[in-house]
Amino acid sequence: MKKLLSFLTVVCLVGIASVKAQSGSDSAYVRNFTYSFLNVSNLPISIQDTLNSSSPVCKIIKDSNIRMGSWAKGYAIHVTTATSLNIKMLSGGWDCYLYLLDSNYNIVTYNDDYNGSSYGSRMVKLLQPGNYFILAATYNQNLTTVNYSYSLSIQAVNCVDYSGLNYTAKTFRTRFEDTLGSNSQILAEPDDYINANYAKGYTIQVPQCNLKVSINGDYRRFLVLDNNYNSLPYYGDRNTMMVMLPQAGTYHIVVYSTHDYESDASLSDTFAISTDSVSICTYPTLSYRNINLGDTISDSIVDSDAYVLTQSGAMGPLVAKASSVRGIFHAKGYRIQTGANTNYLDINMLANYINHGNVMKLFDANFNEIYSNSYGSSSLGRIYYHVSPSTTYYFVVQVQYFGDTGSYQFCTKATSDIANTYYVDAVNGSDTRNGFTPATAIATIDTALARGEGVARIYLTEDYRFSDDYLYSGDYLEIYPYQKDIRLFVEGTNEYDVFDYGGTIVLGKNGDSLYFLMDSIDGSGIDNFIDYCGYVEINNLKLSNSYFYYNFVGSTDRLLVRNSEFTNNTVEYDELFYAEDIHLVNTTISNNVFPDDGVLSAENFTMEGSHITNNSIRNMLSFFSADSKVNLISGSIRNNMVNDTTMAELAAMLGCSTSNLGGIALLYGATANWGAGFMMDLNSYVLLDSMSTINISENINATAAAQIMPITLDWYRENVTTGYIEGRQVLSGAANILASNYTHFVLAQPASQTWYIHPDGTIHSYSVGIEQAEQTEVALYPNPAGDKVFVQLDGTDADEICVLDIYGKQVKRMAAAEGRQAIDLRGFAKGMYFVQVRNAGTVVATRKLIKR
Repeated sequence: MKKLLSFLTVVCLVGIASVKAQSGSDSAYVRNFTYSFLNVSNLPISIQDTLNSSSPVCKIIKDSNIRMGSWAKGYAIHVTTATSLNIKMLSGGWDCYLYLLDSNYNIVTYNDDYNGSSYGSRMVKLLQPGNYFILAATYNQNLTTVNYSYSLSIQAVNCVDYSGLNYTAKTFRTRFEDTLGSNSQILAEPDDYINANYAKGYTIQVPQCNLKVSINGDYRRFLVLDNNYNSLPYYGDRNTMMVMLPQAGTYHIVVYSTHDYESDASLSDTFAISTDSVSICTYPTLSYRNINLGDTISDSIVDSDAYVLTQSGAMGPLVAKASSVRGIFHAKGYRIQTGANTNYLDINMLANYINHGNVMKLFDANFNEIYSNSYGSSSLGRIYYHVSPSTTYYFVVQVQYFGDTGSYQFCTKATSDIANTYYVDAVNGSDTRNGFTPATAIATIDTALARGEGVARIYLTEDYRFSDDYLYSGDYLEIYPYQKDIRLFVEGTNEYDVFDYGGTIVLGKNGDSLYFLMDSIDGSGIDNFIDYCGYVEINNLKLSNSYFYYNFVGSTDRLLVRNSEFTNNTVEYDELFYAEDIHLVNTTISNNVFPDDGVLSAENFTMEGSHITNNSIRNMLSFFSADSKVNLISGSIRNNMVNDTTMAELAAMLGCSTSNLGGIALLYGATANWGAGFMMDLNSYVLLDSMSTINISENINATAAAQIMPITLDWYRENVTTGYIEGRQVLSGAANILASNYTHFVLAQPASQTWYIHPDGTIHSYSVGIEQAEQTEVALYPNPAGDKVFVQLDGTDADEICVLDIYGKQVKRMAAAEGRQAIDLRGFAKGMYFVQVRNAGTVVATRKLIKR
């Protein structure tokens, strides 16, 4: 047949829209739902319905674009004219979720916890003519039997997008007051998480500058748009933000209510908007005041003090998104010179009158951050750190929240060594060196830290036993074995963290042959071994045959691991390491099991002379944001086995087994420098999401072959919905990086888009030599395919069929015939191909094909 019956005709005939799969979509489970038709020509709609697992139209969503493992029911609507719809679901007593999909089953918008309640969900969207699908779903991923009743309503509302707002002209740098009032409009812009709230718009003429905008008013927020109504990337939050304007011109400020529009009773409340320009700097360009060791400093931070961009001083890849970066602060800087006998620096906050506390940072002479600590309004911060004699350091006090100001006072001290040193013999119960003979580990460390005002060094003279409680690690704690290997034991059922809420913990000596033997730790229910610390340094540690619920080291600002081995351990629910900055030096992580996660999560990561091999993983590496930096200097990631169902499906798409994924690394939202000394095995894979970049060093030993797969990563983000920037460099370095088949770089992308890596390292839409063709009635099945695949040509004018590999090279060509036609795939390697249907040399249809 030349065309399917129209959507509306089908539902009029049978009352149910049974939607068939479209070849361009990967959302098979969503496509195969049975959707009940709702006629939006007869608004408002109000129905009572039930999610009942025994019903044939109630199914489980198993699609990574939406939710994995939730019961849902589908409804189809046909919009004939542009209409703003208010779609609302109320459950009455269970956590519900709503999705709106377009005709290709891509998410248009979604909502949870409408009006602050988990019992309701609501979406408000201005829809253009076309077919749409509504999924009424549970949020809970429990797959047991369900029988949940709910109500679903749809009504038309007067809703506008940004361009439809009425804008009032205001003057730059002139504060003004206003109310949302009765003349505000309902704005639905879910891309910026403004879902159906009252809003007003204002225009200002602004010179090229760093624009600062602040709002004062309860339950009011704002955003800044360019003259084309695009939301601009910003630093700060929706109360006070700084926007780096690319040029002078007209800009828009949109003020909206954070209350739901159906229940907002305070539209007459007054808010005030202030606009100004501000100067920004990075840490190296911040002005620093010279202070001396032993000084007590009284100072304050005011609104005119310099702002610091804590990342790179520029938006970088965030220009593609209207994202908030909470990385700009008011800051004051101080320069400190340590003495000839200084080995430890102590900076103690004595008073703090800043409303939301402060962040204390210590930098070396090259402005590399070596310590960071943040405290709330009720706490006073302290930095105690091992430093080098006769060396310059920089200390920064900065406001934690954008716009807060206040006064503070701190003092500086220096020592040549830690005076509070204790020799602990927890086995024999006696020690003659200083008379310190604790009965338990808790008394040992906590008492030592109390005597040392939060600073202590502990020498373990015999094997050490932890009891069933956690240990507070104080401001600074060094734990060293004493003249022998020391084993650590856990007694009883320890269900807590062993070291918790500390400043600095140093385990083992750098450059010393002493190390811990922790092979006798059976875990006994340990949550984390170390958790919530500012700086953790681990030297010469052997950890084996141990079990942890969550992390070995978790929620830490900076982690340095040197000359250590982690083998045959199990981390049940999280990663081995979870920290802002992780640096591995001459460290091996092998033969461990991570059933629910991977080796590490970090903001920034450096791997130097280290090896991650033969682990059973869900994910290898993950990174917090698009600002993450990954420095792979030397070492290897090899022979790691994927144990996750989703990753196994990915392996099938790649045409290999999970064991052949080898050294799979997930470079999620990160920029990676790939050193010449860093290796991955043959058939290893690196997954790049839409913000990732890899800089390849010259003469790299493991050159890269690009393999393009249409996958979506949503493990650490709601989902990856942003596409790539056409022509953006994702691989750079040696000219022959695509010459061999050692490492495959796989682009994670929205399922509705296809991209490829050009040999020059840039990315482009679709595939090399393959143009996006008009979608005609051409079916390809089965897909994925084994040794044979069929092409169904019903009413399509075509004279030949061609099969192309992922680089656009033609690998098979045959004459086209009416009806069903078989393609022999024997001899084809596993992976992805493109099947093109052509007529007189013109491509009339292109379909993706996966060869199993």
